[in-house]
Amino acid sequence: MPKLVVATSPSHDEPNQGLGSWMVDIVEHIENIDDLEIEVLSATDATPEKLFESIANRNPDFIALNGHGDYKSVYGHDDVLLVCSDNDLEGFSGRIIHALACDAGKELGPALKDLNAQVLLGDARATI
Repeated sequence: MPKLVVATSPSHDEPNQGLGSWMVDIVEHIENIDDLEIEVLSATDATPEKLFESIANRNPDFIALNGHGDYKSVYGHDDVLLVCSDNDLEGFSGRIIHALACDAGKELGPALKDLNAQVLLGDARATI
């Protein structure tokens, strides 16, 4: 069974559109790797409902969260809250989590690590 990457890719403003353009390259690369699949929750699909449905139904190995962030959270399309350290994060337990979202490493990162997730958080401001 192939390993699965689930990624969010909101596109409601310029910074998120920039992140989305990188997703095109990432998808093309992953599609050329045997035993690896990617599901991208683009634009209006970058919602908490779609994200957690995908986690529950598809059991991804790697979750890439792209969007705006703050100390506790990552946001999806139209800045809808996707993930927050104050909410139930059990769905992320034991997975590899990559978040490219400003400031999300302050509190969200440690909360995910407490669930035995492997966490890599980046600050989008440094790359755009």
